[in-house]
Amino acid sequence: MHAAWMWETNTMPVRAAQNVVAVSWLWVGRLLLVASPIAYVLFLQVNSVWSTNSGTDDPAFWVVMASGLWILAFGLGLPFFLLPTTSPSLITLDEQTLQGETVLGRRRLDVESLTSRSFEIPLNGWDWEVEVFRDASGRRLFVVRSGMWDLFGEQTVPEITQGEPLPEIVGWLAMLGWMALGVLVFMVALLPVP
Repeated sequence: MHAAWMWETNTMPVRAAQNVVAVSWLWVGRLLLVASPIAYVLFLQVNSVWSTNSGTDDPAFWVVMASGLWILAFGLGLPFFLLPTTSPSLITLDEQTLQGETVLGRRRLDVESLTSRSFEIPLNGWDWEVEVFRDASGRRLFVVRSGMWDLFGEQTVPEITQGEPLPEIVGWLAMLGWMALGVLVFMVALLPVP
């Protein structure tokens, strides 16, 4: 009861929660990026043993399944790991630079030459709004805002520049490409190694 009252009357706990969630996902992404090659090697080693003893009672079965799920999570998260993607709560803005914390580190863009375009990724329930910032040197920053946070107060992206929204088909293509990449990485991981 007390927590619900805090969400409605005070925006500070909401912003703190947004920041905790964003930082947590950032570290989960870093963990997946580093540990996925280890999970893949483990998958290959244990899968060869398990396939000869196939059965769900064998502990190797659970190692193979856990490694396979880890690889699937890696494939689905790959665009977020490799592209400079961040959350609005991880953006800092000063007079000269827009900075965003990403899985691969901090991305800095020059504010004076900044342009932006946006699109929505349609998901079941809450869409994701993606704002793509680009500076004159070609550096990009993808700021992803979930519509889920609108329940607790809007999570905003700094209004630095106004760009035209991209057509709706861009969001659909981004979603389909994202899912296809995740499945492709998972399927390639399952291919037998000679």
